Amino acid sequence: MNHNSLNRKIYPIFGLYQESKGKLKPYEQLKLWSKMGYYIDEYLLNNKISSKSKLFRELYGRSEGSDENIRLIGYISREFLQRAHRVYLMEKNGFLNIEKNLKNLNSTGVFRESMPFIDNQKYRFKGKKLDELFVLLNSNKSAKIILNDIRILQKKYINISNPRTQRLDDLKDQKSVFIKSYNNIFNAIKENTFEKFSEEDIDNVKLLSSYFTCLTSDEFNLPDKELNSFVNKDLENLRSVIVVLFNDRNAKIRRRFRKLIPIKRIKLISKYIFICSSKDLFINFDRD
Repeated sequence: MNHNSLNRKIYPIFGLYQESKGKLKPYEQLKLWSKMGYYIDEYLLNNKISSKSKLFRELYGRSEGSDENIRLIGYISREFLQRAHRVYLMEKNGFLNIEKNLKNLNSTGVFRESMPFIDNQKYRFKGKKLDELFVLLNSNKSAKIILNDIRILQKKYINISNPRTQRLDDLKDQKSVFIKSYNNIFNAIKENTFEKFSEEDIDNVKLLSSYFTCLTSDEFNLPDKELNSFVNKDLENLRSVIVVLFNDRNAKIRRRFRKLIPIKRIKLISKYIFICSSKDLFINFDRD
């Protein structure tokens, strides 16, 4: 189903939200969430859509549970679309008045973690408990301390035992290897020490660079050749990361890795590796 009419309404607001970071107060950002949620709710009411999750999946892309390769359709994640709609429903159902209840909100992040206590039928706070929650969210404590207090509430009332970062932890070794090798290669370029890469096969180095370029997308258009081993320890470690991430055609593991390592850094390591393929490129690289 084509959802262009909805996209034309919510994308300008999402753009404002992205630009607002560091400029608008957190409660003002939440008002942008709610405004997006209003148009989502209006669209759900006026169109024959079987479920909200179906709409969010179609707006963004297929779910990680799909056997097919995941293709990115939109740029607003399903989680964000869902949160925006929830915030609007909180206001619509009288559970929340953003400007009144959250005028001094510390951050949208701490609010996000507290959402079940505001709108979940099973865990929703009422009366004094809800007032105390709003006092906490509006307090001048650091976001880290507030978040810790909310986690204590979650453990007490919800008993969360399956944190959302659990699957990301599966890639913590690959994240660590990437960061260490990234820094080492960057420093080698900075210090102009090409001899660290002089024994490598030029085409194999370029091939590794191509794999990291592929890692920035969910498309599975991989180079035809397989990577050979490297003499340089950092290049070899990065090859091991690629082997893990491209072991399966399903893109979910690569999407998780991009939550740990920003795409900007992945693009940079691709560039740096390519520079290491040639002495001329390496020597003439602009280090300013």
